[in-house]
Amino acid sequence: MKQIIVMNGGLIQNIISEGDIDVTIVDYDTEGANVEELMKVYEDDAYVFSPQVQVDTDEVNDILTIIEKARAVSEVASQ
Repeated sequence: MKQIIVMNGGLIQNIISEGDIDVTIVDYDTEGANVEELMKVYEDDAYVFSPQVQVDTDEVNDILTIIEKARAVSEVASQ
């Protein structure tokens, strides 16, 4: 099963999958976080959460097709 993780500015904006999956994010960048929302993971403070996952096979395939085409163009240009 394929997943796409969409990031912008170093932050996860969206997770798109071909089917239902469980995702847990462990974020060690806790600057400015509410201390009550943090937990210890490997003895370090972390913000841990489970984001919603968008199930959309067509969008996953569309994005992967765009990436494959861009890679092919890049490979031709580098030759």
